[in-house]
Amino acid sequence: MSDHGAQLIFSGMSADLEKQFSSEQFADGTALVDDQFADMDHAMEACENRLLLQNGMDPTPAHHSIEKLLSGLFSRKDFIEHFARHLKRHDVRAGESLYNEGESIRSLYFVESGEFTVSLSHKGSQEHRLREVGPGAILGVSAFFHEDSHEALVSVKAVTNGAVYGLCQADFEALKAESPELVTEFQADMLRFFADRLASSLNVLEAVLRVED
Repeated sequence: MSDHGAQLIFSGMSADLEKQFSSEQFADGTALVDDQFADMDHAMEACENRLLLQNGMDPTPAHHSIEKLLSGLFSRKDFIEHFARHLKRHDVRAGESLYNEGESIRSLYFVESGEFTVSLSHKGSQEHRLREVGPGAILGVSAFFHEDSHEALVSVKAVTNGAVYGLCQADFEALKAESPELVTEFQADMLRFFADRLASSLNVLEAVLRVED
């Protein structure tokens, strides 16, 4: 297969099958089963990441501390300090859900530490992992700013122990009254956030389609 530029990977192998592959040799004397994953989602993510790297795109998400993230959102130090006073820190344990798809969420979350899985289910069936995010990520943006529905479009679960800072709707309304200029700058930053996310998704799609061609 290597002569044709193809590589075989495995997912969902049973313990017995994995042991057999690891102990036996193939016809050419090799038994390489390094690329095996617990499920298809992780296997597909690995393939997609390799395609992105081959096309000059780094699939690793940019990680920033909460301080660096806030400094990137606001132009003035007093805005950062004022905004931070309305954030509430929440510790999250590995395996704990931050929120689930379809739930009404009234908070915006800024990830300070830990790794989180973002997943989506199709008509109530098995969940499909979309991506993993870490420090510096902003979660719950769509539901937080939607005027009619605050239902979460995805589920977010902690992979490791971590911490997030939450901004609830009540505190956001208080910020509007206290500092309209701060809120205007924040909303403009969120528009750029949406634009960057859309551009990133289109770049990934373009890279995958280019490889398929």
